Amino acid sequence: MAIPKLSEEDEAKIREGHHQGRSLNSIARDLGVNPSTVSRWAKREGLLWTGVPAASTAVRDRLAYNRLRLAEAALADALAIRERLWESHEVIVNTPAGPERMTMDLPDAKATAEFSKAVERLANTHSALSEYTKGASTEAAKSMLMQMQEALERFAGEYDEENGGQEPPTPTDAEIDAEIAALADETAG
Repeated sequence: MAIPKLSEEDEAKIREGHHQGRSLNSIARDLGVNPSTVSRWAKREGLLWTGVPAASTAVRDRLAYNRLRLAEAALADALAIRERLWESHEVIVNTPAGPERMTMDLPDAKATAEFSKAVERLANTHSALSEYTKGASTEAAKSMLMQMQEALERFAGEYDEENGGQEPPTPTDAEIDAEIAALADETAG
């Protein structure tokens, strides 16, 4: 069975429909092609089909945030396990009088090897996830900086209107911290 070839005009219609938030099926109906044709083309072009472009961005952002949280959790777990290496450990040993609990200052060699392997796996997981989310973190930082710049420009414009162009007072550290926290909340939400 021959796969229909999409014209450049059809491809432009798919992009436009995706941008408008139309469903894959409705675009395929309008073009008179099978939805799988539109789907294959969209995948090759890297279009995510979650219904609305804003939803695609939200899905990417949520996944990036979850990967970042997972990377942080892996690092926290690795550190917690590493700390356990230096804690006292209780073991049960066989003695002539029967099994007895003993407290050791450090774990035995087998436990140390197991802890070390767990720390290594978690550290590798953290490293891989951090590398994968590096671009997402950069984009989030750029977005937050752009929002901060826009807020400062709005503030400057409002101040100029209210005060006839006089120099604004220097904001306090608390006011700056509050504005940064508000912008960070907007970006995270």
